[in-house]
Amino acid sequence: MKRLSFLVALVLAVPALAQTADPQAAVPTSYFKGKLSDFDKVQILCSGDESGDLLTNALCAVVDTEVRTGARDAGMDVVVGNPKEKGDSFTIFARVHSAGKYPRAVSVRVEASRYYEAAVDKDARYATAATAERSGKLVMWEETITGVGGGDALEMPMRKRLREVLRALFKDIERDRR
Repeated sequence: MKRLSFLVALVLAVPALAQTADPQAAVPTSYFKGKLSDFDKVQILCSGDESGDLLTNALCAVVDTEVRTGARDAGMDVVVGNPKEKGDSFTIFARVHSAGKYPRAVSVRVEASRYYEAAVDKDARYATAATAERSGKLVMWEETITGVGGGDALEMPMRKRLREVLRALFKDIERDRR
């Protein structure tokens, strides 16, 4: 009998818990686009701590080349110019952080994201906090690579790993688009 009353209490409590949903909770991407493969276009942004730095420029060149190649192979277009996202695109953003001179530590954070003006949780119940429109960047995929060293001993492995990461992402997108 105690188990039955516990289950009844639990069933009655679940809707009450749903009504107090966290307004900062993640919004499912499937409301707008289910997967990165649902988009037709991709934008590329790359920046670093030190503008004009040779390593940053080299890594950003890898990002540009690999995203363009991956997008072409997946049947997507690359949007250039205005960094404001269009409705049918997502952004690949790479940020190069570095510390020190020699040896130098470098971290590259690559993300695929989309900015939404008025996202609403599609699974939200009527009159809950999750039904309120929210704006913000929704990160759908991210990867970070790091390295320590100097000169080519740092640059070459970083370039190789960055290529591998981006190629794997676009292989997944290409597979999903079939």
